[in-house]
Amino acid sequence: MRSYRECSIGNRYILVLDHRTLEVFDRQSDRSSPQRWHVSHVGVEAQPEAQGLLVRIGLRTEGGKISGTGGYAEIHVTAGEKASVHHFFDAVRAARDISAD
Repeated sequence: MRSYRECSIGNRYILVLDHRTLEVFDRQSDRSSPQRWHVSHVGVEAQPEAQGLLVRIGLRTEGGKISGTGGYAEIHVTAGEKASVHHFFDAVRAARDISAD
């Protein structure tokens, strides 16, 4: 069964989990297409900030960090958006676990 989820962050970002592909749409980006990663390759790091979280999404290295090569997205998440972002990335992790089977 294919799964589909969306998560809006502010009026700038829309994160989409389409089955096993994560896409980041950025309203202010000069790219004509979204950034995309397969869930088995995506890495996510979150660091607390005064007003919420700084979330970095990109290619995951063997050690579980974000690769310095290739594109990545940095998204500032407000305190009010943290719960929905955590819930969204729970679904991403679940899709990764399914693809690893």
